[in-house]
Amino acid sequence: MAFTKLSIEAAGADATRGSFPPSETDVWTIFRALRDARSVFGLRPGHIQTLQAMLSFLKPGHGETVFASNNSLCQRVGGIDERTLRRHINRFVELGFIKRNDSSNRKRYRVRSSGGECISYGLSLTPLLQRASELIAIAQEMENNRRDRIFVRKQILTKLAHLEEHDPSNAFINHARKALRRKLSLPEYHALLANTDAECQSLSTPDDPPETMELPANDGQTVRHQSKSEEEKKI
Repeated sequence: MAFTKLSIEAAGADATRGSFPPSETDVWTIFRALRDARSVFGLRPGHIQTLQAMLSFLKPGHGETVFASNNSLCQRVGGIDERTLRRHINRFVELGFIKRNDSSNRKRYRVRSSGGECISYGLSLTPLLQRASELIAIAQEMENNRRDRIFVRKQILTKLAHLEEHDPSNAFINHARKALRRKLSLPEYHALLANTDAECQSLSTPDDPPETMELPANDGQTVRHQSKSEEEKKI
């Protein structure tokens, strides 16, 4: 696969999601961002494999249009049938990542005039590349969320181990471990962490203070009292 450098415009990017990438963006960086964020757009691994095959047909300096035939694309994906390929392409068109520029005979090719003007018939990936900033920001946000969920989960497990060590019969332990078997959202993890903290704090109740006894004003009085008692016994 050729690593093509393409100029990407930040048109339509959501600035609130994160910083924009530089103007020169590796097309495979955009691909990986969409691959990692595919669940946001309802894409399956098969869709991503089809997109990977289409991107592999791009050549440096030849634009962002795929001219490969359906048969060539099917073979490069790994031998999928043409019906599945068309379904994948239609999905990308619906999402606004691909634009069809069909010729009259449905063939994919490029024609140039004597003056250097060019018309490309094929599958244009320009819309995908123009959404580079958006896709990269979404993928980064998802990665940050994943890391935060792992971090909070580890905190919960550590506190549960502490709780189990000091109070093995605590019913909250089983409740929390059952909850951790599910795929929780970050707010759900934070809520469980707060409940776990509350259970751990309940173990930290202060002990009853030791009993105190009244002592004389000073040690000298005690010594004199003991000596006097001994003298009385001897008499």
